[in-house]
Amino acid sequence: MVDASEKRPRKWKITALIFAFILPSAILLVLARLFLFETFDVPSESNVPSLMPGDMFIANKLAYHFGGHPARGDIAVFKYPKDLRVRYVKRVIGLPGDRVQLRMGRLYLNGDLIQRVAVDNVQVPADLNTPQLQFYRETLPSGRSYIIAEINDTMSTDNTEEFLVPPGHYFVLGDSRDNSQDSRFLENVGYVPEENFIGAYFRRYGNKRGFTLLGRPEEIYPQK
Repeated sequence: MVDASEKRPRKWKITALIFAFILPSAILLVLARLFLFETFDVPSESNVPSLMPGDMFIANKLAYHFGGHPARGDIAVFKYPKDLRVRYVKRVIGLPGDRVQLRMGRLYLNGDLIQRVAVDNVQVPADLNTPQLQFYRETLPSGRSYIIAEINDTMSTDNTEEFLVPPGHYFVLGDSRDNSQDSRFLENVGYVPEENFIGAYFRRYGNKRGFTLLGRPEEIYPQK
């Protein structure tokens, strides 16, 4: 028979263990999510082939805090300007003060045509809503490059006005250029304020729809 005096030390030991190990770990996880990394899911096809619907990925929140800013070419997570509860993920194309335009599907940045080369080795699942896509490697002036998708170059979003990015704002595009709500739609997404940015894409770790993570298009970064 165990009396009450023997039970109390055991309870205190368990409580002490919780405070010593479990509670600090929980606090560290909360702090990491607030300031370091956060996980997100991709619900749409607006960034095919870089991100497939169902992709689960980690965003690096440190990239845009403590003096960091969105960089041209980043895949970035941000708060949708019309509803801050909603998260969007797009590629940063225009920085504050940039002029951005699309003509016949081609991207122009500050009046200069951005290099685009057709590629034919990109594999995407056959059950996408828009499986008939053409793929191109687009290379920014910095040398950073990535793969974009087009249905064709004559869609309504392939010819735009020239956008002048306001101070403190950024211009974003989906990699699937004919299937993306992005900064081209000023009444919808429009220019994204810098304070809306949450983090930069870091790494995918799974896909909820069973799409493979292998063979994804390579992003090329400029050599430092």
